[in-house]
Amino acid sequence: MKDLKIVIVSWNVRELLGRCLASLPDACRGLDYEVIVVDNASSDRTREEFESGAKGREQRAEDDARPTITFIFNKDNRGFAKACNQGIAKLDARYILLLNPDAACPEGSLTRFIHEADKHPKAGIFGPELLNEDGTHQQSVRAFPGVWDQAGIMLKLHHVFPGLFRRYFGDTLDAKKEADVDQVMGACFLIRRELIEQIGGLDERYFIWFEEVDYCKQAAEHGWDVRYIPSVQVTHCGGTSFAQVFSLKKQKYFNNSLVKYFRKWHPGWRAAIIWTLQPVSLFLAWMVGKGQMAKGRGLGAGKAGGETGPRLTAHGAWPAWLIAILVLEVVSALTIFNDLWNSIALLAVALIVGILAIKRPTLAIAFLFLELMIGSKGQLLQLWGWPGLISLREAIFAVFLMGWAANAWKAGAIRSLPSLFRSRIEWVLLFIVVGYAGLRGIALGNPLMVADGNAWGFLLLLFPVLELANRQSESLRRDVFPVLLIAPLWLALKTIGLEYLFSHGFPSISPQAYLWVRRTGVGEVTLIVGNAFRIFMQSYIYYVPALLLGVSWLVGAGRESWVVSRGSEKIPDAQTNSNRIPQNTRLMAHYVPWLLISTFVALGISLSRSLWMGSAAGLLALAIFYRKRLLKQGRTLAVLIGLGIASLAIIFAIIAFPLPRVDYASLAELFGSRVSTVDAASVSRWHLLPVVWDKIMEHPILGSGFGATVTYKTQDPRILAANPDGMYTTYAFEWGWLEHWVKFGLFGFVLMIWLVYRIYRRVGASQSPEWLVYGVQASLIAIAVVHIFTPYLNHPLGLGLLFMAEAVRLCSAVIKVFDKESEDYKVLTDHETQVMG
Repeated sequence: MKDLKIVIVSWNVRELLGRCLASLPDACRGLDYEVIVVDNASSDRTREEFESGAKGREQRAEDDARPTITFIFNKDNRGFAKACNQGIAKLDARYILLLNPDAACPEGSLTRFIHEADKHPKAGIFGPELLNEDGTHQQSVRAFPGVWDQAGIMLKLHHVFPGLFRRYFGDTLDAKKEADVDQVMGACFLIRRELIEQIGGLDERYFIWFEEVDYCKQAAEHGWDVRYIPSVQVTHCGGTSFAQVFSLKKQKYFNNSLVKYFRKWHPGWRAAIIWTLQPVSLFLAWMVGKGQMAKGRGLGAGKAGGETGPRLTAHGAWPAWLIAILVLEVVSALTIFNDLWNSIALLAVALIVGILAIKRPTLAIAFLFLELMIGSKGQLLQLWGWPGLISLREAIFAVFLMGWAANAWKAGAIRSLPSLFRSRIEWVLLFIVVGYAGLRGIALGNPLMVADGNAWGFLLLLFPVLELANRQSESLRRDVFPVLLIAPLWLALKTIGLEYLFSHGFPSISPQAYLWVRRTGVGEVTLIVGNAFRIFMQSYIYYVPALLLGVSWLVGAGRESWVVSRGSEKIPDAQTNSNRIPQNTRLMAHYVPWLLISTFVALGISLSRSLWMGSAAGLLALAIFYRKRLLKQGRTLAVLIGLGIASLAIIFAIIAFPLPRVDYASLAELFGSRVSTVDAASVSRWHLLPVVWDKIMEHPILGSGFGATVTYKTQDPRILAANPDGMYTTYAFEWGWLEHWVKFGLFGFVLMIWLVYRIYRRVGASQSPEWLVYGVQASLIAIAVVHIFTPYLNHPLGLGLLFMAEAVRLCSAVIKVFDKESEDYKVLTDHETQVMG
């Protein structure tokens, strides 16, 4: 019987495999051994090279009294465990060594390994000390996985709080001291023959990862020791095969194997926790992979054409953001009636955002903007019940500020903030006015001062927005841009789904869905006529700039971009600089129609006159901006009319879809019900106006501070149900600009108008494409009009829009593209910039 059988499983590591095989004769000197190489369908010519040299190696082996290397070439990738078992199949050696192809064994190392193993008859598995290429220590042992350390690893917490994982990673052990351990690494994994005879080979349910961990666990369960022998040292590159696989795919393999391990050894709630965290870990893995690709280390790095940045940004990011939205929405819906799990989900999301804020704040702020655009009041998750102690928006806002502050402090970027505010004195004055309104509310004894003023705390987000737009403008564009693409589309899909659900009854789930919508504060659902429901979400405010930016792009850049999208590229776009929004003309050409359809559908189902009026004001502004081109926009007008008709058809189809069969409403009745000015909301708003004006006159100069209330007669059915006389006292007013006057006084009222005007002017002075400048400026006008009737600029939703407009100014830059003829970069002309978007 031989002393040792070495089994090497390879996949696309031809050169390293050659190095590994070359090291074995000296490493095994004095041993009777054989080598089995199992190749899992490599595509790097491993088979061709080693088959062509097989006869020569056999002859050299006979001459040198060395064993023949046996190759097994699989037609497909069977995974690590199955491939190992192929090599183990014939037990004709005292020990089996599973050796990674990226390992190199020093002279005499494996001979010493066998001699040391012979000294420990109670041990069934042995591992050496692994060394990095530079000779430093590599993690060689670990503890058995526990639910909390694995949950933390799935959430990438080991990168942030490594001290919490020292025991699991074996950092508490002396690396130079021989000891019995839970598990040794699979890079050099020595198994006693008697153990294999007792428990069999590796569990083939594991494709990759955790097969050696499982084997150590089985050995321990059967009374065998696992021995770490640091007197034997082996060099290991580490993860060479899997470095060729994108992070998202690696995380999927890791998750699958981890879930199998826990279902096998820790069934029940522990396995359930690991299973539940899979989507979150996949999202984090995608973000890690996205960061690598952005730096040229991803799947597309090195491809000809140099377009990896734009294409990965435009096309590679939105599926992962869609997954993140789906996970957030599903978890919210499933846990809304379970306070404990709802709280756990909130804390998990907050933890992820906090980690991102430290590691990559631009990605974290993209998540904040995503939550604004789909979360309305920010209560998709809540801490400890409904209404919760802390909402999701409050939690991620707080952890983001702390994480960003740590990141900015480490980067030495805090000192740049004063210069960023030097040209934005109106923001500084607004901070002062907000502080004044708080003190004024306290002085006047307004009991609701905190509840009224807390939304203005969102102003603090301006600091990271300005700082990141200045320090990491490219990263900010790259991370936020996909969110601006996917959020409106998702919100439209959610609106369509809710409209269909409520208009068709579904009594088994409709009540729970309604309570979910109301509890999360995401929107309002009201029966209008027939079976048609009005669905309004506060986040619909983002459809106003979506509409105006989409129309502006069609007018300002659409025609030329349609030509480009059809393959007749007038301007070279290979190796385009990524400092552009958007970076891919084809993306915009395909995306804008869907954006506009989503906008028309959502604004139609919302039946919001305020949003309609704001949109009309913005469109009028665009008409003025493009007045010299209007007569040439027949095609654009036809496209908009066509998209509008398609949107009406979608709304009608949702309501009238015959499964299940219902009596469908008339579209004329539906929209006519909101064109009328005699409905309850309109009557209530006009009843409020004189009352608000009287409140202004109480303190027209100094204002009444946060917490100031008014009492008026309302027609809101929900309030009438509790107060039949309809009298209602509130600190939240429908008339947004007048509310500023009530709370801030005359100076604050004028300051808010000046603030919007100053942002308008700064955007106009930016070097961004003309369509983007006009679209943002029209959006500011539209939001100002909406704010007349429905307050938004005193809320995170409206303030978020102002922050985004500020970022447009700071992120604008000279745009360059690669010129194929000159083989150099050139600055685009204004016209070319508009065409390229």
